[in-house]
Amino acid sequence: MMHIGINMKESTKKALKYVKDGKVFKLLSGKGFELYGVEANTGIYEVRYDLNKDMWTCNCKNIKLCACAHIQAVIIYKGNEKIKCTSITPPPHQSLYHREG
Repeated sequence: MMHIGINMKESTKKALKYVKDGKVFKLLSGKGFELYGVEANTGIYEVRYDLNKDMWTCNCKNIKLCACAHIQAVIIYKGNEKIKCTSITPPPHQSLYHREG
């Protein structure tokens, strides 16, 4: 069970819906990171997983929750329940709005 933010229950419901509806997809992998896209009603959000720091970030405005619905959706998509947030500032990275494959 995850206890991270004030609106976590609502956020988790959204995350499960994103995964169920096939709205989560891998954009690319690089040295030390993985980049995913989550298609929401308001656009496509980028979720980055830093493999070296074991840290998740998202470019949405709900990142103050630590694990927004987009991060949770990717974690569920990957089959991993472990969340570690040590930063609320998303790193700069190039916008990629296409599905891999």
